[in-house]
Amino acid sequence: MSYFQIDTLAILFLALVLAATATASAGERSSNIFIQIGALGTQYKYPIDLTFDAPQSKVRIEVKWTDLETSHLRLRRVIPAPSLRDSDEEVRELKTIVVTYENVSAGRLYLEIIHQPNASVTAKNIEITISQYTKLPKMIKLMPCIGKPEAQPTPLLNRVVLPITPDDFISEYPTGSIVNEKLIPGTDTWEWQMSDDTPSVLTYPGSVQLMLPVLSAPTITNIDPNQGLTTGGTDVTITGTNFIYSRALTVAIGGKALTDLNVVSSTQITGKTPASVEGAKDVVVDNAGGTATLIGGFTYKVPAPEMDVRGNAISIVDNPTSTPNTADGTDFGTVPVTSYTSVHTFVIHNLGTDNLNLAVPISINGSHSSDFTVTQQPTTPIEPNKSTTFQITFDPNAAGLRSAAVSIVNNDSNENPYDFAIQGTGYNACLYLSDISCNSVLYANIDGTNTNAFGYSGGGGETNIAVNATNVFWSCRTEIKKANLDESGENPDFIEGIGVGYAPSVYDVAVNATHIFWTNIYTNSIGRANLDGSGVNTAFITGCSRPFGVAMNPTHIFWTNYNGGTGIGTIGRAKLNGAGGATEINQSFISCVTKRGPAGLAINGTYIFWSCRTDNTIARAKLDGSEIKEDFITTLCYTPFAVDVNDSHIFWASAYSPFISKAKLPDGTEVQGITLTSPPGNAFGLAVTPTPSTRTASGLVSLQAKFIKDHTTITWKTAAELNITGFHIWRSKTKDGEYQPITGYLVPIQGGATWGATYEYNDFAIVPGTTYWYKLQAMDGTESGAFQGPISTDNPR
Repeated sequence: MSYFQIDTLAILFLALVLAATATASAGERSSNIFIQIGALGTQYKYPIDLTFDAPQSKVRIEVKWTDLETSHLRLRRVIPAPSLRDSDEEVRELKTIVVTYENVSAGRLYLEIIHQPNASVTAKNIEITISQYTKLPKMIKLMPCIGKPEAQPTPLLNRVVLPITPDDFISEYPTGSIVNEKLIPGTDTWEWQMSDDTPSVLTYPGSVQLMLPVLSAPTITNIDPNQGLTTGGTDVTITGTNFIYSRALTVAIGGKALTDLNVVSSTQITGKTPASVEGAKDVVVDNAGGTATLIGGFTYKVPAPEMDVRGNAISIVDNPTSTPNTADGTDFGTVPVTSYTSVHTFVIHNLGTDNLNLAVPISINGSHSSDFTVTQQPTTPIEPNKSTTFQITFDPNAAGLRSAAVSIVNNDSNENPYDFAIQGTGYNACLYLSDISCNSVLYANIDGTNTNAFGYSGGGGETNIAVNATNVFWSCRTEIKKANLDESGENPDFIEGIGVGYAPSVYDVAVNATHIFWTNIYTNSIGRANLDGSGVNTAFITGCSRPFGVAMNPTHIFWTNYNGGTGIGTIGRAKLNGAGGATEINQSFISCVTKRGPAGLAINGTYIFWSCRTDNTIARAKLDGSEIKEDFITTLCYTPFAVDVNDSHIFWASAYSPFISKAKLPDGTEVQGITLTSPPGNAFGLAVTPTPSTRTASGLVSLQAKFIKDHTTITWKTAAELNITGFHIWRSKTKDGEYQPITGYLVPIQGGATWGATYEYNDFAIVPGTTYWYKLQAMDGTESGAFQGPISTDNPR
């Protein structure tokens, strides 16, 4: 507190408080000024210097004098100069005076409130309300002063107290030079020299003090982004508390001031970072109440590239000795040695702040480098936050695991060269054909080259053929024959007496891991026996209608009901159970709507395919019977009969002709014929070498759980689903506790051997607020299956 004594006058204490209030209407805005004075018989003037950014239609000034004794009160407009005294408003012995100024020009409006007491008075209160302005005014000055400067040249030492948040009435500091701009918490005082020589305004030499309230110390919770270049200029937003603007507020990063500083609110500051050296720097916000520091809050980085290679949107670690996998595409899968390739696309991202330069062509090295070729090179340079792609084609030269490494020379500071391992598996894939007209079995490379007759003593009437990893089986009128894949171990009497009469009645044959199955078009049944030929059951499934084709997956058996080829046929299905039987038999699982004569049948992990022999198409449906597409393939279908699939293609034979064709999976595109070097007379049956099971699990890409209101949603994504029959989800209340299956059915797969899918399962049997843990089990046709997880809603993978 400051005091000043004038001659024998009592101590004068002056405190002025500005409080701002605003109404909802722009034309009704108002601000209140409260003045408390103490005086002893002296005339006082209270200058109010206002500026308006725009002309005002009205400005209403209301002055209330509390505890008025014998005094005079006058409100006078000084600038512009009054005409005569018509702008003077004087009141004696009244508590309120109201003046409305019309059409106030933009600029300054200088008013004086004059108090002329007739006698000694005690402390009094004056309340001034400025209202009805349409544009917020700025107050340049409101300061008590003595009315006789010539007799009392030394000014009063005044102390002015401002509110913490003057929302409406904005106070600007009087003109002059700042003596001590820095506020010290606890003293909260600014000082400056006054030098106002405006005409008609009293001169105030000397020093005046402006008293502000003590501000709370700021806090910093975050800076976003938290890193940028050493060159500076990064736009940042600082969040925290108590960012109250004053001349004393400063923001610095690494000791250098933030440029373009903007105090958006008491909780947010924006600006641009200054230039600095590399490394983590402290962020400091300082105001009149104290200092807040976010230690190492902003990191400066030298402009540099940052390389990241991804496959299937998964980052591939820079490590030439890492193990390739199907999820990120570094494992190219199993590919036939002859005429087949696997093409994978990779993406190079530049996550840095400078151009990423690549040395092209990309090199491939390692023991089987000749099996892999970069068939599409990336572009260079790659700008920051941009990317480019390249492709590698796997074309195995031999059967077995084929390994190599990719090396990409670049200008990344710590990943040059960027190396990662790749692999693929080659296998000797063959076509096997039964020639019903020549009473023989043929085999050839998967592309039709090197066609040879299988070395066995022909029995005649060879209708169809099946192949597993070690043997070839074929139906021959009323029996099934068997031989090793190398043509040795022929058993012409493998299974006998299962047909009717001399004409072919055993039409199709298929095998799984434990059994061999066949169709009998005369007994309208499906037969089954053990793989060694024992346990023959000619009536495993009955009630069929001229069943031509048969195929299985680990859980079900499917067959075609040819139905004479003239009417609408069907696809039948039954469930294979562990006791060796068939349940849930459905002879019309799929009804052929527009195409007649379903004959040959094949299955992969996602779809069931069949030939429409009468109407010359290949049809397709999901394994659950949905999404039926009877015109799946219409090209090169000449009375199609036998159908088979491998990882990448579907194959079919045109009955009573030598034509073999194929198309690409899963969409049936790129239909083309296969030219056999020694064509059969009549390629009635067809089988392809099954793809070796070399991949693991389901090529899982992601697995996560999310709580939504009253249930948990479990989602997962796969890259490939070779030999996967479906999924189960298991749940526990603790991470390491006992898990129980919650899927009452096997979640059917949507992907295939070379492609994946996205899944979602909702668990409603939960107690909200309870944490649950989940595991995903990928089933492979056995009682066991590979587990992935565990995860919870708080710990997604």
